[in-house]
Amino acid sequence: MSFFLHAAASEVPTAPLSKIREQVTTLCINILHSYRKYCATVSSSGQLILPEALKLLPLYTLALLKSTGLRTDGQIDSRSFWINYVSPLSTPLAIPLVYPRLIAIHELDTEENDDSLIPPSIPLSSEQISDNGIYLLENGEDCLIYVGNSADPSAICQLLGISSVEEIPAQLKIMQKGRSIRFVSTPSFFTSTLSL
Repeated sequence: MSFFLHAAASEVPTAPLSKIREQVTTLCINILHSYRKYCATVSSSGQLILPEALKLLPLYTLALLKSTGLRTDGQIDSRSFWINYVSPLSTPLAIPLVYPRLIAIHELDTEENDDSLIPPSIPLSSEQISDNGIYLLENGEDCLIYVGNSADPSAICQLLGISSVEEIPAQLKIMQKGRSIRFVSTPSFFTSTLSL
């Protein structure tokens, strides 16, 4: 995926976006076709069984096509920033930039002497988000916190230092039409506590 990202970023200044998007898609298709032709064993159902290393390639490719630098409706300033940001990016940082991590932070263990790791990331799907949860979405550049309407007030207080969702300053709220979803930029005290 890092190769796809860097190749696309290097092409943006000189080639039309439609051509770059087509090249990224074609590269993904060619990789999967080559795997099927030269490496895959025939399954009884006729379905292509991918190894772990290739299972997420189509998902990451689609996410890359939707990124700031390759969107057809993007602004030139945003695209220029994206090119400069991703060009020197290492692989561990490139993947979350393309496909952000969603972490259920309400599941963090709160014992003081606990050296446990951050909970594993969960798939980016509305089915994974419950109304009583608190989630961190991070892509290596930005962090957003989603606080569900029914989130436990003690968890909100412990994680964010406020007693209720209503105490979130208005400038930090993003309301989605038809639903009352709240996002908060991560405060500095929280980011220093949670080392990603």
